[in-house]
Amino acid sequence: MRPNSILAVVFLIGPMIPVCCRGQAAAESPPSTLNRSADPELAARIDWSKQMRGAPLPGEGCFHARYPALRWEKLSCAQEPLRARLGGIDQRGGLAKRWGVTERSVAVAQGTISIATGLFPSVSINGEQSVGGSTSGAIDGWNEYSLQINTNPDATTAACKKHVGCTVWQQFTYLTDGLGKGKAAVTMQYWLLNFGSKNCPSHWHSTTVGSELDCVRNSKSIEAPNIPPSALGASAVVLSAVATPGGDAVTLFDGLQLWTVGAKDTMLDISSVWNEAEFNIFGDAGDSQAQFDGDASVTVLLSYTDGTSMPPFCLLNQSVTGETNNLIPLPLSCEVGTNQLPFMQFTEVLVPPPPPPKLTCAQLLTIVSAAETTLHAAQHRLHTPACENGLSVECLNQVKVAEQALTAAEGRYRKNCP
Repeated sequence: MRPNSILAVVFLIGPMIPVCCRGQAAAESPPSTLNRSADPELAARIDWSKQMRGAPLPGEGCFHARYPALRWEKLSCAQEPLRARLGGIDQRGGLAKRWGVTERSVAVAQGTISIATGLFPSVSINGEQSVGGSTSGAIDGWNEYSLQINTNPDATTAACKKHVGCTVWQQFTYLTDGLGKGKAAVTMQYWLLNFGSKNCPSHWHSTTVGSELDCVRNSKSIEAPNIPPSALGASAVVLSAVATPGGDAVTLFDGLQLWTVGAKDTMLDISSVWNEAEFNIFGDAGDSQAQFDGDASVTVLLSYTDGTSMPPFCLLNQSVTGETNNLIPLPLSCEVGTNQLPFMQFTEVLVPPPPPPKLTCAQLLTIVSAAETTLHAAQHRLHTPACENGLSVECLNQVKVAEQALTAAEGRYRKNCP
């Protein structure tokens, strides 16, 4: 269904009584790779997007904003065709196991997440296509993909209606061609997993995985442009999700415009149980896989607000959605921390670099000898004119660094050459 894009209402940013998504703010990526002086115009648009996403929506429904206007335009919503995304019996991994690729990273928060933001600080993509969709809702083809922010699928709320074993799960998504050719969709999808009854609640659709009955429905959708996957980094594309008692929202920023959908949180009451978040680029619905060509490399950055200043725990190899990609996270690349907000960042590549060759004991001993020589030279330098005239502190630091290097070299030798 083609959405009606006729402008209905214009809301200026200013004093207002927020109806939807109370407490919405822009949870931004703390470690930024943007060179603001090199591209001041892009920096200004990013600042504008933060300001707009930090302003409460004036109500439920679909809204649009274009830089530099400080106003939300309310548009008529569309209804995206139902495209089931979770697959497989296991709630952690889903049909990702069918592809043999489950190496996604999930951020485990220390508090309850209310806002999550995902973006790609670095993207190197030559070509991408979505393939292998196993349902009629899959969108396969070149430059087809989805961006997803997914909640944890292991908690229950009143939405489960006391059904034993039932849990809730919510996805905040952007899907290329989700509303038809050339019309991407920004939307939310709600799940009652293992509902345990032959009949789903009214207006919910049923889907069966093995002996498990799941119930699924979509929020309203808003049409957005298709963004080539190769432009995700350069355009500063951001997908953000809000889940508060005042309302839920999903928002896409393409570097110039914002598209957002707001709805009541009462559909799942996900705001009361959201403590893990996943963000990535995946296949375009229906258990499909985003397959990249060449020397593809994508850096994924997820930041969030959870009411704490504690960094998340990086949960490896635990994707929660049925869609996948064929990239492999680099070993030890999952970085977590706090810089204004908790964040998790990792880099995934098509072909990981080979591990460094194992050094022989003779080579390791040579490294130890070189470290000893460096340390002796630094110690000797302390007693020369080069370390006079206020340079003694610098010289002492050089000795300390040399001592640390020698200790590391000796430890590596003892570990590998007993």
